[in-house]
Amino acid sequence: MKHIQPPFPLVRPALLLFTLLLGAGIISGCTPARQPMAASQPIELSGEADVTYHYLVYQDIKSRLQRAQQRPGSLTKSQLLALRSKAVESLDIVIAHEPTAELYRDKAALYWNDEKYGKKSREILREGLNRFPNDRLMTMYLANSWLIEGNSIRAASIMDNYLAAKPDDFIARERYGQMMVEAGKYADALDQFKLVPTDKYTSETHYFRARAQAKLGQRKQAIASLKQALKLYPDFVEGLAELAYLHEMGKEYDLAEKVYTELLEIDKGPEVRLRLVNINLKLNNVDRALTLAMDGPKTKVFLLDAANIFISDGFYAQASTVLDVLAGQEPVPAEYWFYKAVIANEGESDPAKALEFLEKVSSEGKHYPQALQFRAQLLNLMGMKRQAMDAVTEGLERYPGNNRFYILKSTLLAAQGDKEAAKAVLETGMAQMPEDAELMYELAMLMESMGKRPEGLALMEKLLVKHPDHAQALNYVGYTLAEEGRDLDRALVLVTNAAKQDPDNGYILDSVAWVYYKLGDLDKAWEYIRDAVTVTKDDPTLWEHYGDIAKAMGKKKEARKGYGKSLEFGAKDPAAIKAKLKGI
Repeated sequence: MKHIQPPFPLVRPALLLFTLLLGAGIISGCTPARQPMAASQPIELSGEADVTYHYLVYQDIKSRLQRAQQRPGSLTKSQLLALRSKAVESLDIVIAHEPTAELYRDKAALYWNDEKYGKKSREILREGLNRFPNDRLMTMYLANSWLIEGNSIRAASIMDNYLAAKPDDFIARERYGQMMVEAGKYADALDQFKLVPTDKYTSETHYFRARAQAKLGQRKQAIASLKQALKLYPDFVEGLAELAYLHEMGKEYDLAEKVYTELLEIDKGPEVRLRLVNINLKLNNVDRALTLAMDGPKTKVFLLDAANIFISDGFYAQASTVLDVLAGQEPVPAEYWFYKAVIANEGESDPAKALEFLEKVSSEGKHYPQALQFRAQLLNLMGMKRQAMDAVTEGLERYPGNNRFYILKSTLLAAQGDKEAAKAVLETGMAQMPEDAELMYELAMLMESMGKRPEGLALMEKLLVKHPDHAQALNYVGYTLAEEGRDLDRALVLVTNAAKQDPDNGYILDSVAWVYYKLGDLDKAWEYIRDAVTVTKDDPTLWEHYGDIAKAMGKKKEARKGYGKSLEFGAKDPAAIKAKLKGI
C-alpha cells in the first residue's frame, strides 16, 4: 500500500517538543545535553504535545520498518512484530485526538502484507471509511484487498457504491477498470473505461484498455489503444512491450522487431534483447540476431538463454559461437558442456562427440543427473542398449528421488518389448513418490499402450484430482472422452483448460478442434485445427482431422489437402485415408 504523507495539523508545537524530548534524552538513541531529570520529576506533556510525541514515535518506527524491508533479515520476525505493535499503539493515540483518512490508511498498511492479519487491514479501512466516507484512496485499498483474495464481486460492489455517490470521479473509475483487468474481468473493465470521457484518458487508461481488448480477442483495437497510449507517453515501457508482443502474436514480425528495437533503447534489460534475437531469427536475419546476442551481457544466464534460442530454431553454429564466450570462464560451467553435447547430437548428428562433451561434466556437480540422463538417451540411440541401461541404473542408485530415471528405465524396457517390467519400474517410483505427476502420467500412458485404457483413464482422473492444471492429463482425458463420444461438454472444458496451460502445443489445439467437431461446432473446429497444423506440421493424425473437418464443412480442396498430408507424413492406416479421399 502506497504511503501518502498526511497534511498533519500539528506543525506548530512539533519542533519545540522534539527539542525538549531530545534534550531530556527521551527519544531512544539520543545523547542528553545535560543530566537527565530525576525520575520523581517527569516531563508532563499537554494533550496536544502528547499527540505530537506519538506521531513522531510512529514516524520513527515507520522509517525503521522501511529500512528493514530494504534489508531483509536485518530484524527478526519478533522484532518486526514488536515494532508494528508500538507503531499501532502510537497511531491509535494520534487517531483518537486528530483522526485523518491518511492515518487510517497508514495503520491499514502496517497489516497489508501480513498473511495472518491481512483481514485486519480491511477492518481498519472499513472503520476509516465510516469516519471518512467516500475517501477515494481508502475505498480503492479496500476494494483491492478483496481482489487479492480473489473476491472480485465484493471489490466491484465497493467501487460501484463509491461511484454511485461520485459518478464524475473519473480517476477512481479508471482505477476500477485497472482492478478489473488485473482480476481477469476484461469485459467489466471495458465497461468502466467506456464511462471515462476520452479527453480524460491517460496513457495508463489506454494501456489497461488495450490489455482488456487483447484478452477478449480484439487485437486490432488493442493495438490502436496502445498507439494512443504511446502518443501520450512515448517512453512507456509496458506499452511498448505489450505492443511488440501483440505484433509478435499476430506474426507481424517486422513490426514487432521495430517496436522491440525501440524498446531496447529505453529498457536495456536482457529480456528485450532476447526477444529481439528470437524475432530476427523468425525474419531470417541471422547475422543481426547473432550480433544482438554477442553485444548482450556476458552473464551465464543470458548466454545460455540466447544459445537455447538459436538451438530451438536450428541455428547450431550460431549457438556454438554464443556458448564459446563461456569457454573463457574458469571453471567452465557444466551447462557449457551440456549445450555443446546437444549441438553435437542435433546439429552435427554426431552422438559420439556429444558423449565426449558429457564426460566433461563432473560427477560431483549438480548438473550430473541431467548429463547422465542425456548420456543414457544417446547410448540408446546408438544401439548401445546395455550401456544405456547401466547409465540409468547408476542414476537410480545415486538419485533415487529423481523421477526421470524411473521414466527412462521404463521407456528403455518398453522399447525392448517388456511393458510389464516397464510398468513395474514406474510403480516402484510411485511407491516412493506417490503424488508425482510425471510418474502418474507416464504410467497412465503406458497402460493405454498396453490396451488397458480404463485403468489408464482412471489414473489420469486421479492425477487431475491432485494436479488439476496438468496440461497433458487434461488433454488426454478430454480427447479420450471425445473419441468415445461421451461427456463432450466436460471434454471441452478439459481441453480448453489444457490449451490455456500450453497454448502453443499443436496436439492440444488438435484436441480442442476435435471436441468442437464432435459437438458439431464446425467453425470453431476449423479455427483450431488450422492453428494445430500450423504449429505441428508433420503429424499424420492432425492432418487427418484437418481433412475430416474440412470435408464436413464442404471444403473439398482443403479436405484433399489434409488427407494428402496425412499420407505424406506416414498415416498409420493409409488404406483408410485413401478411402476417405475417394469419398470426397
